[in-house]
Amino acid sequence: MPRKKPSRRLPPASTGDTALNAAINSEIALYNRSGNMLALWAVLGMCARLGIRLPEGVDEMFATIAEQFLGYAEQGEKRARESVADKVLGTRNVIGGRSVFQEYALLKRNAAIVARVFELLMLDLNDLQKRRKVRPARQSRKVRAGRPAGMHGPKAKTQSAIYEEVAAEYDVDPATVKRLFEKEEREAGPFAYRALQQKSGADGTIDL
Repeated sequence: MPRKKPSRRLPPASTGDTALNAAINSEIALYNRSGNMLALWAVLGMCARLGIRLPEGVDEMFATIAEQFLGYAEQGEKRARESVADKVLGTRNVIGGRSVFQEYALLKRNAAIVARVFELLMLDLNDLQKRRKVRPARQSRKVRAGRPAGMHGPKAKTQSAIYEEVAAEYDVDPATVKRLFEKEEREAGPFAYRALQQKSGADGTIDL
């Protein structure tokens, strides 16, 4: 079921708990991108169980829904029952396409795929940095003389290899993994993997 992105982007939450912020903000980001209300229901569930206040914007949305339902009772709205699902799920009567539940499950899977690619890329980059502490130009002539031509120390895995590894984990095509990750990279700005990689040096080394 096609859904427009929300006209108003909700701000990130700040609860004082880093792990909780990450969990809540991943759902808020999903809502901001897709408009899928199940993401905000996930936020409501987390906050209710932990007894904390709903994030700014999320509280207003649920308050509006509650007021609409109470308004139906006060006004004697005859077709109230038929519109409840659309209000709760942010949907409208459109035939065909994925249900809001199918869409949410797919969005969560795609987010997990992107996160797994990023995790493996960062692990590989960190491992490369640990193994290459000094630039080759600073090594002794004896060490450089014994190194075969064209060889400049340990290399990171190719992204294609990581795409294939993640594709096998999630039973999808590597092209799907590549498409999802590259889309995320275009939207991530300074938090993109390519930006973090550039900070470590173009050849993956660290200056001492």
